[in-house]
Amino acid sequence: MKNFIKIIMTLLVFVMLSNKALSDAVADVSVHATNARQAANRAHAEAVKDVPSLATVNAEYKLAKESAALAKESAKTVETDKRDEANVLVEEANEAVADAKKDFNATYEKTGIQGYWKYPSISGLSYTSSVFNYEGETDKGKYYCQKRENIAFSLGIIRVLTLTCRETAPTITLIQEKQVQ
Repeated sequence: MKNFIKIIMTLLVFVMLSNKALSDAVADVSVHATNARQAANRAHAEAVKDVPSLATVNAEYKLAKESAALAKESAKTVETDKRDEANVLVEEANEAVADAKKDFNATYEKTGIQGYWKYPSISGLSYTSSVFNYEGETDKGKYYCQKRENIAFSLGIIRVLTLTCRETAPTITLIQEKQVQ
């Protein structure tokens, strides 16, 4: 009888510890999701300043992405009956990342230098910056860059051109205008 009681007590302790571990897993997801939202809020607070710091907004955006990734990884360890709760938290973290990305993009464009593709004016050409990893598409030839950044333009997987942004953004001309005499 004593051995039976020991076994029962051991099982109860095991079940209690297992339940605590399960609730800790959901708590971990919650912490990471909360961290993602807080980083997104800090990115937004910086982005709406009259003179925002692109580096700060970028750092908070990266932190939001990292926190959301940690939330997703933590959610994988959650028991099936708690998975829906964990997945809602992961979705909230992903929404925070999307918000932070919008603020990052707006800040990049607000603080950036405008350059143009002219002759022909090209819309829809993808480009990526080297320092901040900003991704955009040309709009009627317009693109943005930051000083001392390399900008790589591509059409699908084909790299079209790479240039360096200086004090002013280069104007790119593929075809010379006809000289009218």
